[in-house]
Amino acid sequence: MSRNKNQTPKSCGPQHLVEGEPNSDWGLDELDNYAQKQHREIVNGETGLAPTYWRLGAALDLAKEKFQHGKWGKHLQSLGIDRTRASKARAIHRTFGKVDDLEELTVEEAYRLRDSKPAGTNGGATCSLTRFRKSLDRIAERAGGILEDAVPMAPRDAESLLPAVRGAIDKL
Repeated sequence: MSRNKNQTPKSCGPQHLVEGEPNSDWGLDELDNYAQKQHREIVNGETGLAPTYWRLGAALDLAKEKFQHGKWGKHLQSLGIDRTRASKARAIHRTFGKVDDLEELTVEEAYRLRDSKPAGTNGGATCSLTRFRKSLDRIAERAGGILEDAVPMAPRDAESLLPAVRGAIDKL
């Protein structure tokens, strides 16, 4: 099989992750697979942090009212809180009416949703619909990761999984 030095040979078999840390000997497929796996771990790790951002934003929104213009940045610095993180936390707090609205959202998802909701609303059905849509997006992303990690199988074996797939779809 010929290849140039920037290509990794293609294989029809399962693509296994290489052991250890990435290095210059890894091919593009190996680097891509490793990067996708690391990204999934980051996203999964961020789920559950959005409520903490909301609570931080609540405290900072109330605290900011006590400062005159120009003093807020120095106060954040004295607390060791990055301005960007404070701004993101405050935006998340202003967007969501209650901390429970953030269950199962990552910080980035919650921050992205700030533009889709008018300020001062409690979200109601729109927030529930948006959260449901985001949940479906996360399910699809996780399913894609699971399928990427799956070992190729014979058509008969794949067909035997159809009832389980239909059951999952019915539950959605």
